Amino acid sequence: SILLYDEKRGQLVFAAATGSDPKRLAEIPVPLDGSLAGIIFRENKSITLSDVQHDARHYPMASRHVDFAVTNLLGVPMRIKDQPTGVLEALNKRGGTFDESDADILAVIASQAAVAIHNARLVKALKDAYDEMRANDQLKTNFLALASHELRTPLGVIIGYASFLQE
Repeated sequence: SILLYDEKRGQLVFAAATGSDPKRLAEIPVPLDGSLAGIIFRENKSITLSDVQHDARHYPMASRHVDFAVTNLLGVPMRIKDQPTGVLEALNKRGGTFDESDADILAVIASQAAVAIHNARLVKALKDAYDEMRANDQLKTNFLALASHELRTPLGVIIGYASFLQE
């Protein structure tokens, strides 16, 4: 699962997950205090647990919400330029527990995902700015068309009187 930091709420929010309904998971914000993902995010370090259910730091609300039992966990921070932006978690490894090799692989995936998400956010911000610029340009065009139309009538009268006076 991918949890991203929501600056407005000061919480982690599920952005994607396999094996569960991501829309249902997105309904449950994960607090920075009192959750494993929050610890991973705040301390900017990975956590490997072989028995999640008996760990006091586990935040069971999300698991209960989608009826998914977590047995073991590997979580790594997602970073952009050493700034944490979210958490990437792997849950319930088949055939054993997570090891250092798994942590290394997941850390590489997390860094690639963080860059991709960061780039997608930049592209969206650029698109939003372009759309706003296009809307403002349309307002300017409409204003100029209206102003020229409104000025044309009085100017026509003034030019008519001026030519009459000139004669």
